Order: sequence, then C-alpha cells, then structure tokens
Amino acid sequence: MTTIKNKYLGITNPIAMEEMDDEHRKLVMEAWRLTNCPNMIHLFDEVHSLDSHYLSCDACGLEVHIEKIVIPDGKDKKIE
Repeated sequence: MTTIKNKYLGITNPIAMEEMDDEHRKLVMEAWRLTNCPNMIHLFDEVHSLDSHYLSCDACGLEVHIEKIVIPDGKDKKIE
C-alpha cells in the first residue's frame, strides 16, 4: 500500500456544480444537506492549505481532517 502524507490529491464529489445556476445549486445543496448528510453521505471536496489537510462537505460544512491517505495499490511506498 502506498501511504501519502501532506499531499493534495484533488478528491472531490461527482456533482457538477459549475454547470448549475445559483438557484438550482442552492436547491440541490439544501436537499442534500437535509436528506443525505444526516445519513453520513456527504459531498466531500479535498482542501489542502499550509495549516491543514481535510475533506469538507459542500452541503453541510462537515470537516474530516486527514493525517494520511493509504492507497491499496500493492506497492510498499511512503510519500512525505
């Protein structure tokens, strides 16, 4: 397994928000927040700054902070 620390991978959700107008985007976010977030199904995007590395839900704002990412790729590699 490859272990990655402190690297941005660009993890994101599959919903194409940029293709929606503001009103439609707000409706989708509100519906997702009310129906899916309580069931722990989030619209995560990866955020990497100088201070932290985390996933942030676009709908409800939940943050899941990342210390490392482990990829089950059959390799024995560590990336700092």
